[in-house]
Amino acid sequence: MSSARKGDGSWPLSEAKARISELVRLAQREPQRVQVSGEPAGAFISEKDLQLLMDIKKQRMARMLERIIRSSQEEGVHSEDFGELRGPIKDIELK
Repeated sequence: MSSARKGDGSWPLSEAKARISELVRLAQREPQRVQVSGEPAGAFISEKDLQLLMDIKKQRMARMLERIIRSSQEEGVHSEDFGELRGPIKDIELK
C-alpha cells in the first residue's frame, strides 16, 4: 500500500488511476473514496452494494408514491375530479 493512500479508504485520484485493480478489489469489501485536490469526488462500491442501494431507492419511491395516493384518496382528490384532457392545449385571449 502506498503512503499516499489514507487508511480510511480514501484515494487521491492519481493513485486511484494508477492502482485501479487494487481499488476495485478493495471496494468488494468496503467503499473506496476518490479525492480530487484533497476533496471527496467519487466512490467505488461493489456491484452487490450498488444493487442494494438501487433496491432501497426503488422501495422508498414506491412507499412515497403509496403515501401520495393514499393522501389524495383521503382528501377526496381523484383524477376523475379533473376530467379527461383531450386534444392540444390552446391559447385563449382574455378580455
